[in-house]
Amino acid sequence: MSTNAASLAPLPRPADVFEPGLEPIAPTLSWPSSESPQASVIPANPQRAPATLGEVLARLAQRADLPRQRRHDLSSAVRKVAGLIGVPATDIPADAAVLRSRLSLLTPAGAGMTARRLKNVRALLTAALDLTGAKIVRRRSLYDLAPCWKDLLARVDDRYDRARLSRFFGYASAQGLPPDHINDEVVARFAEGLRDNSLVERQTQIVRDVCLTWNRCVAAVEGWPNVCLSVPDRRRNYALPVAAYPKSFADDLDAYLTHLAGDDLFAETGRRPASPTTLKDVRLRVLQIAAALVHSGRPPDTILSLADLVTKEAMKIALNFFWVRNGKRKTGQIHNFALTAIKIAKYWVEAPMTQVNALQVIRRHVDPGGSGMTVRNRARLRQFDDPENLRRLIDMPDAIFARLPKSGAVSYVDAVRLQSALAVATLLVAPMRIKNLASLRFDRHLVQTRIGGVRHIVIPAQEVKNREALTFEVSANLGELLDAYLARGRPVLAEDAGGFLFPARQGGAKTPAQLAAQIKRTIAQETGVDLNAHAFRHLLATLFLRENPGEYETAKQFLGHKSLATTVKSYCGVEQSDALRRLDALIDRHRTRDGAPRHA
Repeated sequence: MSTNAASLAPLPRPADVFEPGLEPIAPTLSWPSSESPQASVIPANPQRAPATLGEVLARLAQRADLPRQRRHDLSSAVRKVAGLIGVPATDIPADAAVLRSRLSLLTPAGAGMTARRLKNVRALLTAALDLTGAKIVRRRSLYDLAPCWKDLLARVDDRYDRARLSRFFGYASAQGLPPDHINDEVVARFAEGLRDNSLVERQTQIVRDVCLTWNRCVAAVEGWPNVCLSVPDRRRNYALPVAAYPKSFADDLDAYLTHLAGDDLFAETGRRPASPTTLKDVRLRVLQIAAALVHSGRPPDTILSLADLVTKEAMKIALNFFWVRNGKRKTGQIHNFALTAIKIAKYWVEAPMTQVNALQVIRRHVDPGGSGMTVRNRARLRQFDDPENLRRLIDMPDAIFARLPKSGAVSYVDAVRLQSALAVATLLVAPMRIKNLASLRFDRHLVQTRIGGVRHIVIPAQEVKNREALTFEVSANLGELLDAYLARGRPVLAEDAGGFLFPARQGGAKTPAQLAAQIKRTIAQETGVDLNAHAFRHLLATLFLRENPGEYETAKQFLGHKSLATTVKSYCGVEQSDALRRLDALIDRHRTRDGAPRHA
């Protein structure tokens, strides 16, 4: 695959380098197809692609045709990226996919620069790779388009639609393809080029936007090629609707969910009624098990009831489907499918004990083993071995509050940030689950016995996952932030908040998923730390146990665990980092020569 000799072309204009958001710039890819009619008119770069960023720097130093300042800016960006990654430039592959993966972990706050500066560094890195012969996708100007593509793009009135199409138009133009030759195969090759040779993020969304916008133009723009593109769908929803199965299966599932709901006050089971969230999860899990059988070759019309899902043979087929789908890894999700099947077989189908025992053997076989925090959550917590990261997180709510105008109205964006600040400040002193946080009501869960008195967040047992009531005292710092939010932020977010502390713009409360995404996004933007809402519980328990080794009972109380065993299982061993630091300090005290540090 040859590459475009950007070194022989005029220097790019600033718009080509800094990649402004959605401006209608039509880039071309840096590699033409050898079969393309235009391939012969695009100079071939005789250099092999650079292997590392160190080689990119060496080639930039040899580019006497570039202005000195331009060489300096490009080289500075390459060195900056190497510094952010934390690896010598000579050890970093000059590979777009590798670089994109490493750069995706960086946020402006984490990199210690503004969002615009980080964006410019990425753009300069792209230019440096392109100018030194690397295989890279790069935005280029409108004048690079073939006349047929330039004419087609000019027919699109909406500038955002032009921006969504421009990169793809540049690709097709560079390949020598006319507009009436566009099809799903061309889009697939375009997507592959983005994946392998581009630093741009959100590649799936870029391809989806191309297809959606193209299809809109088919109907709205005169003279547009009459070809509709298939829109990529990366959703993991493989469960079939309940209507895909016989009515007897749907009836049995509804009856089982009604049974779990426990509407009978005098039921003899003594079982606690399931919450609406649990019922929703069980329903989805059952449909997923049924879909696993269907995707494995079983006709849907042969699944007549829940009993057909919980035979030994059916569960082996279904769990093997999930195992393969998850990369042949045993996961907690697969284990939960097995647990659901056992409960259905034992308490609803009333299967023979030989069948239940066989399902128990299968469950033990798919058990991922281990317990407590996941590997991902432990990795998140390692960020806070750096005291600066912890300081940034704890100071973040106050920092957002301090940036608000001292008086007058606040903008909607500022109100959302203040809302995020309140959510983080709340989780730092009241480590509740995101579902409870999102559903907090000012008129129900915030309790104060007198004006100016101590306030508490009180969540009744029936609203908590494990039916353990939660009570948290509102600290002075949180109270100040809460009052500011109620006075200045909440009225901007919703005219009628309906009593909810975290209202959605369209009314009602924000969903747990919406609020969780907002919290995670704000933390990343403000601190550079990757932390989700649920991980606050892990963080606070870890910090407490490091300072107070072995005090699991206290951690159990503020986490709201029903069983001490749950707390011990989840957090046993979190003191290890602190223990190792104390060991390091012990070694350091002995690492002296004549009473002075050896490396002083």
